[in-house]
Amino acid sequence: QMAIAVIGGLVASTGLTLVMVPAVFTWVDDLERWVGRRVARHFGVRATDEPAADAAVAVASVAAKPLPEALR
Repeated sequence: QMAIAVIGGLVASTGLTLVMVPAVFTWVDDLERWVGRRVARHFGVRATDEPAADAAVAVASVAAKPLPEALR
């Protein structure tokens, strides 16, 4: 009986993990984009849905900084 409960728990948790985690991640990502567009529109800033452009700007800003003396 205990083995049935353990196996059932493992199957249920695996199923929930494979289905619910991606679904919740998608909902949160959609909500984040929606809120970002609303905030950007409120402040008059043009919002982009292109994370590659944001990443390129972040990499360029990090690459422009000199290395600390300890890392040279």
